[in-house]
Amino acid sequence: MSGRATPDPFLGGALMAVGAMVFALCGLCTVSFAGPALLNALRHPGSANGSGSGLLFLGLVGGVPALGGLLLLRAGWRIYRGGPSRTPDHKPEASDE
Repeated sequence: MSGRATPDPFLGGALMAVGAMVFALCGLCTVSFAGPALLNALRHPGSANGSGSGLLFLGLVGGVPALGGLLLLRAGWRIYRGGPSRTPDHKPEASDE
């Protein structure tokens, strides 16, 4: 037994495509809203009362789906390559031959 699952290029490619799209769209949208909010908080520190809660909200609304997209991308890559199905319980002993 080789310890590797059989690769499935179609399913792996589909998961990678969906994961990449979700990661790119959610990540770019989050960065496009969080970047100006951070810059505004740094430029005007006295008026940054709601910046922390706003960034927390952005992290939840955009960061969680982006993380899910990254996990889909990684899972698709493992299925595409035929990643390890499980780790062996014991290592084979070396022979003296």
